[in-house]
Amino acid sequence: FTVPTVAVTSEEAIGWLKDKGIKIYTAQLQDSRWYYDTDMTGGTAIVMGTESTGLTDIWRKAADAHIKIPMLGRLDSLNVSSSKLSDNAMPANDLSKPHNTKSPRE
Repeated sequence: FTVPTVAVTSEEAIGWLKDKGIKIYTAQLQDSRWYYDTDMTGGTAIVMGTESTGLTDIWRKAADAHIKIPMLGRLDSLNVSSSKLSDNAMPANDLSKPHNTKSPRE
């Protein structure tokens, strides 16, 4: 299996996304709203940081909005390498619909 990839700097990636009119949404807990309360019509890039350090300031500042993605159960962080947030797991048309966001702690 092969997936076309390219290595660029954050600045280059942000410039490309902005030039193409693609909205940048950063997944973060601070200063965020639920993803399903965010307009994701049109081109949308959801950017996630590492579990240990999160996103860099350049991505936070470039973002059109900061979103949070609910975690069900007792988990409180999303390991990006094992997350199921992809085109196949959660199609774009599903992102606009609220899902059950209650955790056992609520």
